[in-house]
Amino acid sequence: MKLSTNRKLIRMFANVLSVLVILALAFPVVGSAYAAPSSPFLGKWRAIDVDGSEMSLAIGGPPAGPFQITWTDDYISYCNGEAGIVRGTASLNENDPNLLEADVHLECFRSGATLDFHVTFRYHPITNTLSIRYWFGQVTIWHRPGGGQAEEPPALGLRVNYGHDWVESFYEAGHTVWVAITDGDGNLKATAELVTEPKDFWGGETGFQTQWSDWIDPDGNSMDNPPDIQPFDWVYGWVDNGASAQVQIGDISGTIDLNADSIEGTVNAPWFSDEVEVDCHSWGAPLLEEILKYDTVLPDGEDTYSCSWADEWNIQPYQDVGVGYSGPDGNWVANAIIPPNPRIVASEAGDWFWVTEFYPGLLDLFIYESADEGATLLWSGQQEAIDLWGITVIEPNVHDLDLVPGNYLVVSDRVNQKSLVLQPISVTVFDTENEIMARFAPPRSDVWAAAGPQDWQERLMMTADSATGAWLADFKIIGFDITEDMREWSYVHVYDEDGDANEGSTPPPGATLIVVANQEGWVDSGIPVSAGQSFMIKAFGLMNPCSDTYPNGADYCIFFTPQGAEGVVPDENEFGDFPGPGLRFMALLGRIDDGEPFYVGAGGTFTAERDGTLWFTPNDNLRTDNQGTYVVLIWLEPMG
Repeated sequence: MKLSTNRKLIRMFANVLSVLVILALAFPVVGSAYAAPSSPFLGKWRAIDVDGSEMSLAIGGPPAGPFQITWTDDYISYCNGEAGIVRGTASLNENDPNLLEADVHLECFRSGATLDFHVTFRYHPITNTLSIRYWFGQVTIWHRPGGGQAEEPPALGLRVNYGHDWVESFYEAGHTVWVAITDGDGNLKATAELVTEPKDFWGGETGFQTQWSDWIDPDGNSMDNPPDIQPFDWVYGWVDNGASAQVQIGDISGTIDLNADSIEGTVNAPWFSDEVEVDCHSWGAPLLEEILKYDTVLPDGEDTYSCSWADEWNIQPYQDVGVGYSGPDGNWVANAIIPPNPRIVASEAGDWFWVTEFYPGLLDLFIYESADEGATLLWSGQQEAIDLWGITVIEPNVHDLDLVPGNYLVVSDRVNQKSLVLQPISVTVFDTENEIMARFAPPRSDVWAAAGPQDWQERLMMTADSATGAWLADFKIIGFDITEDMREWSYVHVYDEDGDANEGSTPPPGATLIVVANQEGWVDSGIPVSAGQSFMIKAFGLMNPCSDTYPNGADYCIFFTPQGAEGVVPDENEFGDFPGPGLRFMALLGRIDDGEPFYVGAGGTFTAERDGTLWFTPNDNLRTDNQGTYVVLIWLEPMG
């Protein structure tokens, strides 16, 4: 009886099956020895992308690979926000079986656009999850559908201090964490991979905090410095258990009142509609424990917070004040507000002054006759400060005053106020052959001489002579070579008790130096001038008309500047023979040969009325007992 074709096939299959059963019974141990373990990568996975879209992943193939990979995503930026599919092949990393290297091909469903790229899957045994870290910094965490890991991992709360450029979080130990920083447009700035672990500086609490050495730039290179986190940047964090967080950085501003030891400012994070809690930190205080202050603010950039440490912390310039806010998203953002060091630098001889580190805006400027209570206000005005850390210069033509020693400058930005009493300071020697700067400052003052190019200067400190105010800075003692190109950038400062300074500027090249001291008669400069020729004079120094042993002293036995004694004008026959009757007592005078004396004072531009040689003297009837010197610098304008 012939069997039908179907019956023949069934019988053949039964015979083969019986043979396989017999072999299986005969060699059970051998058969189990060849069964390869299943790879943890195999199977189906689910993820929620950073934009909230759902992602599905399937990995199939032999236990040891190679593997076939397919995943779909509802929202792909490359596909203009539309869905797409990714396919490719992958193999295990030879050195790490928990890494899967994949070359994949993306295809957008609607546009048909394609992209080839490489990704690395990392398997995390403790949490039974996969992670992908893309070249643009984003991380995706994949879960097994239906379980296999904790349904709700502990929430990740990011703490970002963009003033000091670090990111941290308190979190349970034993996890890998990825951090990415992008600018407001999504351009990657840096990434970091960290481990949550106990931290000594937290008293053993667990979590992570980025260090400078952790950061990688967008090209995959280690960074020498942390990324400069700025307001409106984005900070992303992912944990290998699937927890993630993202925070946009709000703009925290603050102005610090150094007199009131307080801070006031705003928070601009308009994506929050309700008030946020503000915490203020005494980070820069030299205190054993931090002093925290609290407030609330509507983060619209207009509502203000304020914190005060009056009688608790005397805030000094550059002692950081920390200000942070906690948003309803569970993240914390902070900035380090640096207290400025507002100060004035002024030149009595040059009639100018400049200020720095006053808060931007209109500055209120005042010049008083002196620092005495009720002193006459000589001038007031305003000038805008553009940049907190920049320099605002008040030129002579702004106030149009001839500043003199004793004048009192006051500058205010309506938060902080500084003041300075003007003092006479001169630099009449800038000797590039002998490496010397020298001349006069107030007696016994600490003089700081600075010499160097525009970007930096070497500094020497010395004390001005107790009687004459003379000083000399010898840069040879520090092995520094003064050169002519340093002239315009070199200067001398004398500081008051809170850091404001009177400045003396170096003389222009080509000046002729004349010293008028305790000499009888007029001093011959040796400089000839022609009728109609212009010449410029600058004069500095201090001179006392009396000797050290002047009997019983006198109210006029004080040091005068070349301007002389205001309001004291000797008559022609009063107290003997004065070289300039009708001119100020002790003022510097000039003449051409035996011509009429003229008032020089601190200097100016003059025109010769005749041919001859320039002569100089103080307007004193007896000059041989004088103390001190007047220094005269002369520049001649070429004729014709």
